[in-house]
Formats: sequence, structure tokens, C-alpha cells
Amino acid sequence: ADQNVIAANDYAAIAIHGSSAQDNEIIGNHIGTSPDGATVWAGHYGVILWDGADNNTIGGTSPGQGNTIAGYDRGVYVASGADSPVGVSILGNEIFQSNWLGIALSDDGPTANNTPGPGPNNYQNYPLLSSATTNGTDSITIDGNLQGAVSTTYRVEFFSAAAGHATGYGEAEQYLGHADVTTDTGGL
Repeated sequence: ADQNVIAANDYAAIAIHGSSAQDNEIIGNHIGTSPDGATVWAGHYGVILWDGADNNTIGGTSPGQGNTIAGYDRGVYVASGADSPVGVSILGNEIFQSNWLGIALSDDGPTANNTPGPGPNNYQNYPLLSSATTNGTDSITIDGNLQGAVSTTYRVEFFSAAAGHATGYGEAEQYLGHADVTTDTGGL
């Protein structure tokens, strides 16, 4: 379903659990917020996935498929553990006013790039942005890099926020667009 208002939850607005909970799509919802975004009623997790809940999609790439997720400790949490979910796509969502992280791959703070071993979403690295410039009217140029699997295409999404986050990892308050980038033979 889409365009639901899911809010005022003590633990989680949406919980996806277990190996039988795969290939779900959570699209176009207001999670933790009113439809106009003016009121936030949130809890601990906006969306939590754990214990083998692989290949689920939170948001999407078409207009209206992204969710608005606001006010939670963790907007989307792909939990670590013995059977951490992999193949979880988090696309086009506006995630903001998080008390801790908008997207978390562990419960112990930001996950560093190049974290070894199996884990939630295989500890997919995040891009490191070096600059963002605008021509003042209709164009933004963003430079950076992403380390990943060799010769693989990744969708990198860009967002803005009215204010920075205390963790230094930013939030996704307004979707700006995306770029598909392909790593080279060295994974960069």
C-alpha cells in the first residue's frame, strides 16, 4: 500500500522480520509524520529489517515512490546479527529529524567504510563527497568517489537539508536527484 500515514509508534512503524519476509516494497508513505510534514509523531525505528529479511525495497525510483520518514532515532535500520539482511534497497526517501542516524547498518553508530565481514547490506560503502558547487540558477556539480565491487554500477542519490546533523553524516530532507556511477577494475 502507499500514501499511508504510519506514526506514533513506541518501537517501530514498520518491522520486516525473518527469511520469509522478502521482496516487499514500502513505497510512498508518511512514516512518523503527517502528510504535510508539519507534525512529527515518531518512535525508535521508522523501518527496521532483521533476521534474513533480504531483498526488500524502501522507497523507489519513480516519482511518488519515496517515503517521508521523520523523527525516529533511526529512520531505516538494517540490523546486524547472525542473519543480517542483504539486498535492501533504500531509494528516493526523504529521511530527516533523526535523533541518531537516517540510515543505520548497525546499532552502534555510523558504520565506517570498508567494514570487513558479512553484515547488513554487506556493509555497502557510502560515497565520500569532496565538493558541491552551483551555478546559482539550475545546475549543481558534485564531486566525490565511491568504493565498491569491481566494475559495478551503483545509484548514488543526492539530498539537501536545512541544517546539518550532529553526527556529521547529514540527512535526506529534500531529494535533489541521482547519478548512476560505475566502479573501475579497482572498485573506485
